[in-house]
Amino acid sequence: MWSEGFSPRCRAGSSGPAKTPLIDVLASVTTAALALAALLTCQSPASAARDRPPPGGGLPVSLERIRTTLERPQALDVDVPLSLPVVRFEITVEARPYMLQFVQTAPPAFYARDIERFRRYLSGSR
Repeated sequence: MWSEGFSPRCRAGSSGPAKTPLIDVLASVTTAALALAALLTCQSPASAARDRPPPGGGLPVSLERIRTTLERPQALDVDVPLSLPVVRFEITVEARPYMLQFVQTAPPAFYARDIERFRRYLSGSR
């Protein structure tokens, strides 16, 4: 059934039983330990339901407090003086060098319309 020089217990060329490498032993022991830990820490559905806190999280709920909060008028704090200066930021970008580079390097087969539009802009006739 087995080919010459090979059996389930012996490696080819060795005369004794096959040696299991230490890493294989450690991997199987670790796997077994993790599986056992997972089984021990799992809760049954009945015990999980029993340990669950009551709905609402046990917070003190007072309908009177909620009603008074809802009846209170909502006021905005608009006492800020309107004379404060408004900050403006302006950024300008000189697009001309980028347009020139695009016109010179873009493949006309794909960007013919854009190249023509940029050329018109760069020459001054819009």
